[in-house]
Order: sequence, then C-alpha cells, then structure tokens
Amino acid sequence: MKFLKPLSFFVVISLCFLNTQCDEDDDFPNQITIQNNTSVQIQDNQNTYSVGDEIIIETNISLNQTTSSGETISLSDYDYSEPKSAYRYYITLYKLNEFGSISMIPLMESNITPLEGNTTIVNGSLFVEAFFNGESYTNTVSITLAETGTFYLAGLRFLQNNDGQLDIDGGVSEFAFVNINSTIVNANSEGGFEFFVN
Repeated sequence: MKFLKPLSFFVVISLCFLNTQCDEDDDFPNQITIQNNTSVQIQDNQNTYSVGDEIIIETNISLNQTTSSGETISLSDYDYSEPKSAYRYYITLYKLNEFGSISMIPLMESNITPLEGNTTIVNGSLFVEAFFNGESYTNTVSITLAETGTFYLAGLRFLQNNDGQLDIDGGVSEFAFVNINSTIVNANSEGGFEFFVN
C-alpha cells in the first residue's frame, strides 16, 4: 500500500502537467511579415507649412500585399473583413531643436483632427487605426502645426536607432497576425518624413 500512494501521486501530477502543455501553434501563432513603404503618406507630399496649417497623414493599406517570402496575399484572409477590422500603428512628431538634436513633441487631443478612421493620443504619439472599408484599410488624420521649425513624422524608434519605421499590425489569432514594416512615403534615410513650418 505504501508503494501505491507515491505512485498515484506521481501519475496524477504527470497527467496534470501533460494536460497543461500547449501545442506549438498556440504559443506562437502564425506571423506574416510584409515590407511596404507606400501605405502611409502626407497629403500631396507637402513639406512646407505655416503656423496654424494642418499636416494631413493618409493611411491606405491595400488588400493585396507581398510577404517577405514573396507570396502574394489578401489581408482580408487574415481578419474578419468587416468594418471593425483594422491595422494599427503609432506615429510620433519630432522637432530639430536649436542645439542640433531631435526631440519628441508630445501631441494632445486638441492638436489633432481625426478625419477618417480612429486616431487617439497615447503617450504623446498618434495611435492610428485604419479600418476596413471593403477595398482597403484607411485612416486620415490632421495635426495642427503650432510653432516654427524643422519637424519629422516617424515611428517610435526614430530617436533610439535612427529608425523611423512604422510597425503596422493587424490580423487575428485564428488566422494569422500580420506585421507591415513601413515608412512614410518620401521619408529620409532614417525613416522620418521631414517638413518645415514657417
């Protein structure tokens, strides 16, 4: 009898352990990576403004994309293809200061006007949600320019690694997560869109 008690305990613990193990697919859902530098642009590629003007950021992510492995896919195959389906990313405003370094300029809700889609402020950056409209994922937002200087619009890592890349994320776990690596159309070599306010 003494022998059965430890054996029973070992069997029960082993079964519990085995039942908690997940399939590899549960731990690491399918991830699709795309490089596309045409999804986000500044309206009319304008790069000179006056104080009080609005710079307009347009996001238009087309359905058909080419993955980093060369496969052509439709993004609608990786979400529910409904109006609430979205691709999301952060974009930040930076300014060249008088000492020659670049600083983040925190935005507030009063600085922006969402024109299409949903855009909010998170930690001073724009959080952009481009919603599915039946043909593509779109968003348009404007920022009111309040001061003169040289500015940049770029991703969150612009100051750390001179990497202004935008990480645009979408998809759902049942199908696959999709990450689109992008920069703004006509961005400089560090991935920032440079513009001037007089």
